[in-house]
Amino acid sequence: MSIAFRFLTIAELSQPKLWAAFLDKAHGAKTYFHPKFPHEVKTELIRNNTIDHIIPTSHGDVSLVEATLNLLSAAFHDDARHEHFILLSDTTIPIAPFKQVSEELSLCQNRSVMDFSIGAPGSEHFNRQQFLPPSCVFTPFFSHSQWITLTRRHVERLLTKPGLECFKQFPFADEHYFLNVLIHACGVDLDEVINARKTFVNWRDREVRETFESGRLVSRTIHPKTYSSLPTLDVTVAIKNGCWFSEKSVMIAIRPT
Repeated sequence: MSIAFRFLTIAELSQPKLWAAFLDKAHGAKTYFHPKFPHEVKTELIRNNTIDHIIPTSHGDVSLVEATLNLLSAAFHDDARHEHFILLSDTTIPIAPFKQVSEELSLCQNRSVMDFSIGAPGSEHFNRQQFLPPSCVFTPFFSHSQWITLTRRHVERLLTKPGLECFKQFPFADEHYFLNVLIHACGVDLDEVINARKTFVNWRDREVRETFESGRLVSRTIHPKTYSSLPTLDVTVAIKNGCWFSEKSVMIAIRPT
């Protein structure tokens, strides 16, 4: 079984040595990169595996969906043996060995893996539907983690970019687009998607980032916790919950609590 690891990055990986050790045992796997600033990339791994079609991206913008689709297209057409396509970022690190990832994917029976839910009426994710054009109706309306794993047959359906126009003015489209179009535009049965989280993201200890101009608050954004060191307890919890990776880890070392 071949796996395509697809990375949306700013430039470099935060922990290239960890990835080198992981990928050294990832027989049959390939990497694909979409760096936001390719001119800043110095790592050979990224430079040698950067896709051809790089587009400008912005936080919370539909451009992240388009960049992800470009990664999917590059990996899909590069190697017909790829059966699973895993999306990661520059601050993602592996916390499970490749053998475990590969073995668990082999049990998925050609199903994609996403951590998804249906927003309750009045919730933020439910209310985002107001940004969809009247002609675009997705019921039920799903939200999901950005860090998804797709099977090859689902990628093939996504390559035509179904329903992308519906999300052009949609905030955080990458948290909604893929599952909604697979189910509602591509006719995929929900049973073909495993509802599971494979990338640990700590929203419990979320961070608020504020931008000021001339002393005036111009923006406030919410982000998951960023780790400068990753406590063993958090790693243990993530692994027990079935995660293969940890996100937002600009880490120095894994240390015990």
